[in-house]
Amino acid sequence: MRIAVVNTQVPFTHGGAEQHAKNLLSALQRHGHEAELVSIPFNWRDPWSALDHLMATRLLDLEEVNGKTIDQVIGLRFPAYHLRHPRKVLWIIHQYRSAYDFWDHPQADLPLQEGGKAVRDSIRFLERRLFNECANIFANSQNVSNRLRRFCGHEAPALYHPPGLADLLSPQEAEPYFLCPGRIETMKRQDFVLESLALTKQSVRIRFAGTNTDPKFQEKLDRLVAQHGLKDRVSWEGFVSDQELATLYGKAQAIVYAPIDEDYGYVSLEAALSHKPVVTTQASGGVLEFVNQDTGWVASDTPEAFAHYLDEAWAETKKCREKGGDAFSSYQTKNISWDHVVQTLTQA
Repeated sequence: MRIAVVNTQVPFTHGGAEQHAKNLLSALQRHGHEAELVSIPFNWRDPWSALDHLMATRLLDLEEVNGKTIDQVIGLRFPAYHLRHPRKVLWIIHQYRSAYDFWDHPQADLPLQEGGKAVRDSIRFLERRLFNECANIFANSQNVSNRLRRFCGHEAPALYHPPGLADLLSPQEAEPYFLCPGRIETMKRQDFVLESLALTKQSVRIRFAGTNTDPKFQEKLDRLVAQHGLKDRVSWEGFVSDQELATLYGKAQAIVYAPIDEDYGYVSLEAALSHKPVVTTQASGGVLEFVNQDTGWVASDTPEAFAHYLDEAWAETKKCREKGGDAFSSYQTKNISWDHVVQTLTQA
């Protein structure tokens, strides 16, 4: 089939969503499909911009190009998945979260802006109608699926896919450090990790690997390190290559990851493929689809509870190995493969 993978692209920004789209494109091509990535720019400088981009997307025509029919469109992210097509399948990474689950979040900006509520209500109204025009809808995690059911009344089975590092990851002999991977930003909550680290009784050491997207947030992290005397127990690796990151996973004793309501959470899958347990919290969303007390440690969402499990994981190296092995075994039972993804999306 000739398939257009339609995704949103924030100019000059590249992250997991962009890599996800490229991985899907490659998988479709490996299976013999003529697939092309169509990236639609998105800018939300004010509330009404989100609606402007949604309506602009609706005006695009991808039914045929150069006299050749496009057999299927696969939409991934708001507002790109609003594009019209007679055979459109959605595999939703996430919606415009400011209009949904982030509406009541303390860090949400849309509720504070003029016209924010009107924009939220418009998006919700339009998306309830949008989902009725799709051939099928899938979510990339059960957490995203639950949001679709809660806010839009639509069922969307979770369709899992491997993380981008899958082919590079393997267990190695553990060294005395925990790894905390991911972009350095407020929603990933490296500040929560540092506040918890300051309460540990063991000499826990954490290596943070990821690029910084918010200089002011990094200043806050630096202040926490200085305030709590953590300089010798924390290192900032910054950007690392895929191979370097895979090595950091492989040699870590455990993985530390405490985001707020993560959509999917590649980190938990990458940890499992590295035979490493994850220390997380009950507030981490999609991470909990892979991490439980058999495959890691799930703390209540307080620095004190998180610190307790950091101490336990640091002291219990044997338990880390056992939980890491259970995490890998659990991953193998979930039919997570690009073959399964392609078969499901193209037969929908």
